[in-house]
Amino acid sequence: MEHKYKLFYSDYIQRYDNKKYPHEIDIVNIKTLTTATSFDYVCARYKDNLRSNDNFISSNCVVFDFDNDHSNKEDDWITPDDIKNIFIDVPYLVHFSKSHMKEKGEFSPRPRFHIIFPIDECTSADEYRNLKLRVHEYLPLVDKNALDSARFMAGTNNPLVEIHNEGNTTLNKFMDYIYEDEAKFAKFDNEPKEIIQGSRNDTMHKIAVKRCWSIFWKRKHLYLWFIRRTSSYNYVIFSSGRI
Repeated sequence: MEHKYKLFYSDYIQRYDNKKYPHEIDIVNIKTLTTATSFDYVCARYKDNLRSNDNFISSNCVVFDFDNDHSNKEDDWITPDDIKNIFIDVPYLVHFSKSHMKEKGEFSPRPRFHIIFPIDECTSADEYRNLKLRVHEYLPLVDKNALDSARFMAGTNNPLVEIHNEGNTTLNKFMDYIYEDEAKFAKFDNEPKEIIQGSRNDTMHKIAVKRCWSIFWKRKHLYLWFIRRTSSYNYVIFSSGRI
């Protein structure tokens, strides 16, 4: 595996009051991924192995939770195989959650899983959380309740896991690519502008068209994939504030 994933697991499984994650493991194959996900696990190193935002030291991967609770239509649900069409050229690991294809509260059985992406090493809890927030803005199907810097994922008995090595880009570089033009536009918005008298409407129209086209082009793979799933498409577009 070209990209490294370092996980830390506990001595327990589905123990929500536990804070200690003393066992470090490099994920290099299915066997090591199975070992880590057989227990509750985290994707970051914490001071004294005690999970908390304040104890965050570093991480080289990040995990997201997908519950598919945005729709009760099977055609709207996202699957692990879909991830490669949304995060182009980014490899990832899959761990199917304890509620995968089971009833959960008021929701019927459906795909539920965790996706672990590689990132360039991060040593800031704030930057780590901000990356998660950007991903949620880009893809609101990500569980919004699992975006802090000290999130753990519950292990499972006899874990069902997958490794998707197709890709060479870390998640943070992919997100930088997605948002680079918007950063330029934000800088442009804050700069004083000299607009020739009588041409303001035409100038502002050209700026708006360029901005909209940039947003669409960088996300075309996401929009075109979701357009086949009408309910999810509307959810993603309106939740992300693009329309």
